[in-house]
Amino acid sequence: MIVSITCRHHTETKVLRHQAHSECLSLTRYIPNITRVQVIFSKSHRAGPTDVVTCHLLIQIPHKRPVYIHDEHANSAQALSRAMDQAAHQLSRLQTRCPAYS
Repeated sequence: MIVSITCRHHTETKVLRHQAHSECLSLTRYIPNITRVQVIFSKSHRAGPTDVVTCHLLIQIPHKRPVYIHDEHANSAQALSRAMDQAAHQLSRLQTRCPAYS
């Protein structure tokens, strides 16, 4: 599986990169033939005192439509955690509804 991690409008830390990579690899327990996962963190400046980080996940499975997930939170780690929870839920639903995904 190829995992690519990108940060827009801010810098990433080694801890965040390691956490994102290990959580992406754990997605194979739901669908083992995932070929690529793209993780994109983007920081947006909104009205108010805090910035919002959006975590976009694009999960590619051979011969199937890609799975796209995004979540927003005040920091990157929480946005990643919530997006991964959504990904786990969506991939487990795909596996039970369409056994051909696994």
